[in-house]
Amino acid sequence: MKTCFQKSASAIGLGALVVLCLTVITVLSQSKYAKPTEFVDRTDLQSQADLKVVEVVPAAATLSGEPVSAAKPAVLAVVKVSMRNMQFYPQSLKVKKGTVVEWTNDDLVPHTATSASFDSGTLGAGKSWRHTFTKAGEFSYTCTFHPLMKGVVTVK
Repeated sequence: MKTCFQKSASAIGLGALVVLCLTVITVLSQSKYAKPTEFVDRTDLQSQADLKVVEVVPAAATLSGEPVSAAKPAVLAVVKVSMRNMQFYPQSLKVKKGTVVEWTNDDLVPHTATSASFDSGTLGAGKSWRHTFTKAGEFSYTCTFHPLMKGVVTVK
């Protein structure tokens, strides 16, 4: 009996080790050093082929509340928001009309970016979604799965 129990325990330990290794591989493959993932099939107003990333804005650049604008008037700016550690980074953005905001889920759990005027739907780990802001105003949003995750985009 004792030998049978020891074999079961070692099999359970091996299974736990395999799960841990797969989790680490998944996290590393979704890190900022991994190859970019494909966008989910949804986009707003523009096809992905029509969008050109003009400026990738680090979170610190927009936390001060400075507007983010396109480098060229004819090309749309893309501002990135990361969903990680159960928060939006940055939590607030100030952008000009015509700016595209892209939300990327950098967490292991699904998230949404949902407001009265837009909804990303469920974004799994590593997935992204874009929305073009065509009207001025303040757009508060949240994650429907995690109501404490809140953000706001102010469009001038």
